[in-house]
Amino acid sequence: MRPDDRLRSALDDPFEVVESAVGGAHAIVRPEALRALTDGHFPGNPLVPGSHLLALFVALVRATGHACSVDRIERAVFREVVRPDARVVVRASAAADDWRVVEALVADRQVARARLHTKVVA
Repeated sequence: MRPDDRLRSALDDPFEVVESAVGGAHAIVRPEALRALTDGHFPGNPLVPGSHLLALFVALVRATGHACSVDRIERAVFREVVRPDARVVVRASAAADDWRVVEALVADRQVARARLHTKVVA
């Protein structure tokens, strides 16, 4: 499989488990999806690029089944490098005024955070 195809496949179905509740949602990223996200970043010292962490945030919002699209990402902060062997949990808060706070955790430490602006899709 070509690297672009692996990336697309990883982002189409990135989660082992997705759980939604009134307060938001969380998901565990599949290890093979995380490895696919590191292709080419960087040989001998692989890491998950920040743009791919943002893509996981968007994937979580979509995986919850809400009819919305993400039209803006703000205040993205990347606190630590994420390696392909990490167990990554992605969490999203319930929407408040069309904004969701999303974060990625490794070993219960916040490694990335952002705010997503969502719009209802008819």
